[in-house]
Amino acid sequence: MLEPHRFMNLNYCLINVTAQIIDCLLQRNEATLDDLLAYAVQNYSEINELDITQAISFLFLIGKIEYCNDSDVVSLKKSVAAC
Repeated sequence: MLEPHRFMNLNYCLINVTAQIIDCLLQRNEATLDDLLAYAVQNYSEINELDITQAISFLFLIGKIEYCNDSDVVSLKKSVAAC
């Protein structure tokens, strides 16, 4: 869920899970979906596969990550510096 509500635990909202994924990818440069789940669960034990999948989809949708379907490897896109 992109927009949290007052009854929601903010540790598991899409924005926070996305931040966990970005933090992992900044440290490792690339990771599998299982690696991302394991990294996120270290910080918040209730994060599950669906949360990771939604966050990956969100990052892919906004063009911030690359996903290799053959090996299930996710990596941050290299940003191109503007002239």
